[in-house]
Amino acid sequence: MKKLISLLIAAVMLVSLCTVTAFAGNGPLKTTDYVPVWARVSLSDIDGDEVFYLVESFFDEIDVDNEAFPGAVYDLSANTLTLTDLDAARMTLFVWYMGDDFTIQVEGDCHLGKIFVRNDMDIYNTNLNITGSGSLTLNENRYGGFAPIDLWSIEGGEQPMKLNIADTVTLHLYASEDENTLINVNGTSLTSAAEAISVGGALPQGVQSKRATATEYTYIPMLAVESTTGTNTVGDTVISNSDPDGKYAVHVWGGLEYTVNRYVYVDAIGMWVVDPSYSELDEQPGRIYDFAEFSKRFTYLQSEQPTRIRFATDEEEANRGWRLLQAAKDSEPGEVYGVSPIWGSEGSSYENPDEYAVYHLIWNEAEGMYYKDASFRYTTVPAGDMEAEGYRLVTGEVEVKAQFRCWNAPAPYEGEHVYFNKYDRIVSAEEPDAVFVRTGTYSWTVNGELVAEGIRVNRVFYDGENDCWYLDENTEAGKAFGVKNEDIGVTYDYTTEMQQVTKEIRYLTENYGFDDYSHEAYLLSKDGEFFAAQPYTVIRSGGEEETRYSVYRLEYREDSGHYYAVKLSEDDEVVAGWDKTPAQLEEEGYVFEQSLQNVPLVLEGYACFYDYLTEYRDADGNLYAASEWEPYAYRCSEDNTVTFGHTVYYIGTLAEDVEISDLTSTEREVETDSYVYWLPGTEYHHEGSGAEPTVLLGDADGDDLLTILDATAIQRSLANLPTASFNEKAADADEDGSVMILDATAIQRKLAALSTHEGIGTKRV
Repeated sequence: MKKLISLLIAAVMLVSLCTVTAFAGNGPLKTTDYVPVWARVSLSDIDGDEVFYLVESFFDEIDVDNEAFPGAVYDLSANTLTLTDLDAARMTLFVWYMGDDFTIQVEGDCHLGKIFVRNDMDIYNTNLNITGSGSLTLNENRYGGFAPIDLWSIEGGEQPMKLNIADTVTLHLYASEDENTLINVNGTSLTSAAEAISVGGALPQGVQSKRATATEYTYIPMLAVESTTGTNTVGDTVISNSDPDGKYAVHVWGGLEYTVNRYVYVDAIGMWVVDPSYSELDEQPGRIYDFAEFSKRFTYLQSEQPTRIRFATDEEEANRGWRLLQAAKDSEPGEVYGVSPIWGSEGSSYENPDEYAVYHLIWNEAEGMYYKDASFRYTTVPAGDMEAEGYRLVTGEVEVKAQFRCWNAPAPYEGEHVYFNKYDRIVSAEEPDAVFVRTGTYSWTVNGELVAEGIRVNRVFYDGENDCWYLDENTEAGKAFGVKNEDIGVTYDYTTEMQQVTKEIRYLTENYGFDDYSHEAYLLSKDGEFFAAQPYTVIRSGGEEETRYSVYRLEYREDSGHYYAVKLSEDDEVVAGWDKTPAQLEEEGYVFEQSLQNVPLVLEGYACFYDYLTEYRDADGNLYAASEWEPYAYRCSEDNTVTFGHTVYYIGTLAEDVEISDLTSTEREVETDSYVYWLPGTEYHHEGSGAEPTVLLGDADGDDLLTILDATAIQRSLANLPTASFNEKAADADEDGSVMILDATAIQRKLAALSTHEGIGTKRV
């Protein structure tokens, strides 16, 4: 017998080289490209002014902050949040997508506003277990909004959400005056109220139930005609080897994905539209290929056309990339960080943000630029915590345009359109003691020709009674006037001052390239030189459109393989271009270079397919359709349809004269296979025993004995095999906080009378 036990122990010790941590349930749901949820546990002020994140899940990373709020500590291995003397009567505990059997362990005297568990993706069961030996008081201030304990899933949900409160917990619930509901479990598949809600092992008296209902609509597939005029470029024309007479276009995403769409002509609207039945993915027309597969199936249609190129300037290249404020971290001297302000709350701004997004930057010697450190996880830091987190903005003294603050109207400086603004200060050569500010830019055109450009300037006045400055365009002296660009620095000029400002830094990412900061244009040549021509449209009087070109001198650089715009003459201060009409280009000898180019597919008008617009009717029974996210409706008819594949689409036109509020939708309430259970009332109290039932350390199968079957229960649990009963607390035989194969080994060693963890088989936990 001893030999058999020794062999068994040896075998288990070999297995124990692989450690497996046991988790209660699934734990926080991982975010993926297909499950775009954000698992989290947070404490939020009832008014929404403050949020403290205890747990956050980002794809494969789970952040736990046990310093976020005093008295709240989360254990990932047990999927348990322990509350100890929590003082948060104004806070709501939000639990989003935290997996099966999320547990709140209550110790001491804890106070919360409410608990809200959300599972509207119908993923896992997200049961809520409240255990411990303490007291939990919810909503003693009787805040409205929802029940003190609210478990919420989608109508028709298939998961068995339930609430289980241990007999040991003392519970006090207070309903809001407007809700009169103490506990709500919405959208559970459980058909028994006693299974759905259990307090101290029993169903609270007075629980009511009903089938959950869901709102259903009649949906209309629609070809919505947005516009019958104008042109729409949908990609480069390609020829299908299997359907050479069809009309196809490709759009290339990031040089990797080739999305091909087929286009068909619809006689009823006289337009070419994308064929929604030409698809391999639901709700998305088109087919996606890699380059190799695309090349087997399609050929680009090409023709001699004006050559299209991309060009940039040296200044644009030197200042390429994304802008951040430079930051440093005191604990990491020599490392470079960048931060981006995030704002949105009342009173916040770029200069006064709510928080900063933090990036770690690495110098790339070959590029002479900083690159974003891809291994550094995206991090945000509240603005007020930057110093505590060890970050500081890097500043420097620079010469900047002097700023001047003033009101935009005379006293009493109040009203809907009265503001306190900051402008660039301007000095006048003729009136050096007067105060002027730049309030904008302007351009002069004569018969559509640009004559001059400049800045808009206003005089600023002093209000001695209120001791402040203001500008007022209602007076003749206060009206704005123009200063041409060539006169800046002569009759009027900016004033400057030295300021301590935060330094900016720019960075790139690995996929940042020339196309991200360059411009598309046509290639011109003249007298052996090359030029870029960018077309633009001028609207002449009468609404007539005229095409013109901005023309830049180019040089081609062999080292980079790119075109760069350069100064028109050596006397120019900056790179600039000429504005030319097509006739001027021809008269002055410019020639559009021709080359074999892909042919864009250009369609007349624009029509869009919708698969799920909601059916509406007006008072006369006429048919309309509208989306849930747009504020307008489409007029359609059962007699005006077009069929693609197996789907019949209504043809709709925008009904600009119709308000959706005047229409009636076809929504209806239907019963689902899920249930709602709720406890009505104003107060509920449960006096707990205050003592957790104890178990024998190592007694994994819960029979109050230590046997080899306890080790077997642990092994089966780790292998995801069924066990008749399993006590996770007892199974942690070595008391290291997690259940592993080493716990089974410890039990077997104890049974073999070998040295092991003290207390196994004798200690109660």
